[in-house]
Formats: sequence, C-alpha cells, structure tokens
Amino acid sequence: MNLESICTQLNAYLVESEDLYWQNWVGLKSDIQIAALNARYPDLFSLNAIDLVRTRLNREDNPEECHRLRAILGQLTLSSMENVAADLQQDILKKEAETSVRWNSETIPIRTFQVRIMQEPDPEKRREMIRLRKDAIDAHIHPLRCRMMEKMFQVVRDMGYDNYIALCEETQDRDFRAFAEDMNRFMDTTEAVYRKYLDRFLSRTTGSGLTDKSHSADLTSVMKCGLFDRDFPPEQLLPVLHQTVESMGFSMDPVHLDLEDRPHKKPRPCVSAVNPPDDVRLTIYPLGGFEDYSGLLHEAGHAIHFVHETRDLDFIFKFWGDRGFTEGTAYLFQNITMNPVWLREIIGISDPSELLEYNAFMGILRFRRLIGQFLYQLELFASDDPAAMSDRYVYHFERAHQVKFEATDYLSFDMEFYSAGYVRARMFELQLREYLENEFGPDWWRRKSCGDFLVTLFRNGRKNRADDVVKHLGYIGLSPAIYRDRYTRNLVE
Repeated sequence: MNLESICTQLNAYLVESEDLYWQNWVGLKSDIQIAALNARYPDLFSLNAIDLVRTRLNREDNPEECHRLRAILGQLTLSSMENVAADLQQDILKKEAETSVRWNSETIPIRTFQVRIMQEPDPEKRREMIRLRKDAIDAHIHPLRCRMMEKMFQVVRDMGYDNYIALCEETQDRDFRAFAEDMNRFMDTTEAVYRKYLDRFLSRTTGSGLTDKSHSADLTSVMKCGLFDRDFPPEQLLPVLHQTVESMGFSMDPVHLDLEDRPHKKPRPCVSAVNPPDDVRLTIYPLGGFEDYSGLLHEAGHAIHFVHETRDLDFIFKFWGDRGFTEGTAYLFQNITMNPVWLREIIGISDPSELLEYNAFMGILRFRRLIGQFLYQLELFASDDPAAMSDRYVYHFERAHQVKFEATDYLSFDMEFYSAGYVRARMFELQLREYLENEFGPDWWRRKSCGDFLVTLFRNGRKNRADDVVKHLGYIGLSPAIYRDRYTRNLVE
C-alpha cells in the first residue's frame, strides 16, 4: 500500500458513504448497511495506512503538503473509528429511524417528535414531552451509543494517542485547551446581558420571565421564534430562497432539492455533498416560520459553496477541512435574515427592529450553546467512563443556557469537535460579513460583484482555513471579543 492507493480508495469510499448516510437522513432507508460498505475497503481501516500517513506528515516540511496530509490523516482516523463501530452505528441509525413514542394516542417517530415539542404551546406539556423523549432515548439508543464510544476510543488509543482530544489536535493543528480558556471568558463576560434578554424573551413567549425553575422546555418557545412566524409563511420559503441567492448571481439549479415529506425523514435541513461539484443534495422538511427560512438559507450556503468547487480540486478538500470556514460561509447566508434591507424588501417587514433584537439575542444564545457543547465534549473525550458523564452534561448546558436541562443527549456527540468548529465559524462569519458590508454596502447580499468575490473563496472547497481568510481580509485573527461586542451592541441599540 502507498499514499496514492490510499487516496484512490478513500475518495471512492467517501462518495459511497455520503450517499448512504443521505438516504438514511431523508428517510429512504433505515438500515443502510455501513458495515457492508466498509468491508469492501479493508486496507483503509488498518493501522498500517494511518501509520504510513503519519510518518509522511512527520517527515514533511512543505506547509501546503502538511495541510493536505493532515486532512487525509483526519479523514482516515475518523473513518477507522467509524469502521470499528460500524455495526453499532448502523444499529443506532436503524433504531433512531424506527423508535417511536406514544403521545395523545398517537405513535410518533422519535425524529419528528422534536418538531412536535417545538410546536406545542403549553410549557407543561413540553416538559412532559421532553421527559418522554429522554426515556425513549435512554431505553433504546443510549446503551448502543455508550458501547460505540467505548469501541471508538479504544481504537484511538490503539493508534497511539492518549485520547480523542490529542488525535483532533494533531489532525486539525489546534490547541483545544487554550481555546477553552477563551471560551470560558466569553461565557463569563456575556452572562449578565444574556440573562437580561433571556428574561425579556421568556416573558414575551411564555408569559413568565427567568426564574430558578425555568426549563429548556421554556427555552424551546424562545428558539422557535413563534412571535415572527406570521411573516415567514411556508409557501414563500422556496421563492424567497431563489430570489435571495439569484440576487448574488447564484442559482439553485445545480442542486438536487429533496422536498418530500416522509415519516422517518429528519426534520433538520441538511446538505450532502456526495460528489461535489456535480452531485450536491439539499433536503428540507418545510414547516414555515423564521427558523425554517434561516435553516434553509444556511444549507443553501453550503450547497452553493460545494457546487462552485473546481473539479480538479484535490479530493480530500471536497470532504475534509476547516469547519470554521465551511460553516462560516453557510452562516453568512443564514444571517442574511439579520439584514434590515432584506427584511424590509424581501420579507416585507416595515419595522424589523424587534426581529433584529431577537436575532442579536439568538446570536449570543447559540454561541453560548456551542461553547457549552465544546466544554462538555472536552471532558467527555477525556473520560474513561462516558456513561457516567450525564451530570457534567447538565452542568455545562445549564451554565450555557441558564435554565434547567435534562441529560437527554449526553451521549449524542459530533466527531472532530464539530462544536469548536461551529464556534470558530460564527466568529469567522461575523468578520467576513463586516468585510462584505464595508466593500459592497449594507445590501451586499444582492450584489453580483459580492457573489463573484465569494466564488473566489468557494472554488477551493474546504481547503481554506478561517483564520487565514480573516487575516487576508485585514483582521488580526478570529476574535470572540469582536463577536461579543457586535452582538451586545446590537442588543443595546
């Protein structure tokens, strides 16, 4: 085996696996036979392949080649972890697709039950529904997740790493503990303003402000944003999408749109870059409301990014890269919903000040939420006993949200420190948006010249690093202080 054969097999494997996971996500297949796919690529999941790439990386002096080798190593180690737990991962996806709960004499799939929770107006019923969901996950899914994590983390140790944190720090070239110090400071310095506006929005949506009994069930009504849903009807969702992206000279025509309503389809919008730029799929579960518009624009940002990649781009950067950059460009499209010109002229809201205040508050809430996830995962990935981590999950999520939380999803985690990537993405998006506002004006989102500029970033796929891009734009680097100051200023104003 050599590096060339590893890359050839890895490219083919990633295309096939992306397609399989998409079929499960959209509800076409509950049993997607991951293990059978992995069995066709035995050489990819050997320690020999990983050792070969690590050895090449350690001997390489060229920064560009080091960047490429880290990406290959990152994808190989992730795929190897998934391979050793493929049977369990397959069982988990199948169980998630098949598990249902009984509510009001209905049998509701667990995946769509979360939507029902968000739509339920009665806070006490929402609390009961959250507990019902937790019981179902505890009974049917958590035992499988715990076993999967134990197998995965044993493989990490077999690779020669102390834990999963050390692996991610090598493949992403980051210091996550230093990053955690910055994030803890952000949590401390935003707590007062966050609590002030949480109290305000809880009062508006539930009729009761923030108390020591406030629960995530109450927070759900704030995050659902029902106050503004009347301005975002479901029948206008796709027309608004097309009008918005076409203003920058983009088109959704190269993207496969999956709009079907299937019983086991996940409700969250999702993009699968199966083989970019030629096979990019966007799936949505149209419900209407502000969050649906926001989520669809986010995924459309991903899709537009992927369909503008150059065809001769190194395959690894079509599948692996800095999440701070890829998610940041998607947030750029999502946060067009924070643009006063767009709200007035496209949505038709004559005075968007109340929605802008809400968006500013949600910017802090979601940033704190991601930080809570990251700080929890930093402990989880260092733990010898994942099953005993529910109390730490509750601690970090209650600190982030300032309301009571159930440990429903304490064993549901994203690989590669997605949470840290999303935190960096939010900082990157704000700084990129400021740059676009200065260069193209407050209505940058309808300037073809702005779209042309973005294509210069998109064509490199996932090769770009957010840190490097903001420095090129004139910033010192990614800054949580800039993020904090911009969003708190927007609240005060």
